[in-house]
Amino acid sequence: GIPLSSEITGNRIDIGHIKEGQIGRARFVLRNDLSVPMQVRRLSVSCACTNATNDANILQPGDVSYVDVSVDTSGKTGRFEESAVVDVNTGRDLQYIFRLAGFVDSDVVTIPPFVDLGNVAREFEGSRQVAIWGNIAANAEVKGFSVGEPFIVTKMSAPASLAPEKDGRNLIGILNISLNAKDAQSGRIQSVVTVDTTLANKKQLSIPVYATVGSDFALSQD
Repeated sequence: GIPLSSEITGNRIDIGHIKEGQIGRARFVLRNDLSVPMQVRRLSVSCACTNATNDANILQPGDVSYVDVSVDTSGKTGRFEESAVVDVNTGRDLQYIFRLAGFVDSDVVTIPPFVDLGNVAREFEGSRQVAIWGNIAANAEVKGFSVGEPFIVTKMSAPASLAPEKDGRNLIGILNISLNAKDAQSGRIQSVVTVDTTLANKKQLSIPVYATVGSDFALSQD
């Protein structure tokens, strides 16, 4: 994708809108304004989609180091904010947090992006709805869907013909995702519902489904 970049001396930057699959980039400035040397001990990031590098590990008083942060937006939709954490020592431990934010534009999105049913009893049978929005200009449509586990049941319903537009998108489908907990194993469930679309650049959407099944849980409510 096309890299976006910016250089700032603050601790947060919003790169604005970016296409899904592009790499969002920002350069942050780490300056040693103290009267003692600064040693970079550790550089960590908030998720696997984020990468960060720095060009100096020892900063004398007045020195500047650049921290380059990038975010891979593959699979992301909507608002995101990731961070890089720089742990330094100047005779005492200090921490600098640099945040990279933006908004990923995708031709098709699901709202919400995942379904978490929480703690559910063995007798639980419930469902959640996920709205699928498609880019009007791209003529996005839903072709079908599949599920990863037999106890996850899905049913597609067509939206109302006069569903309002939202951010240049039309509501192209409503997916009802149901869980039959009595047929599921006890413990944490992690499954996926896959939605097939007509888009060449976004043929499939993955909707994670989570729940924790146990007979000791009180009956959950929709």
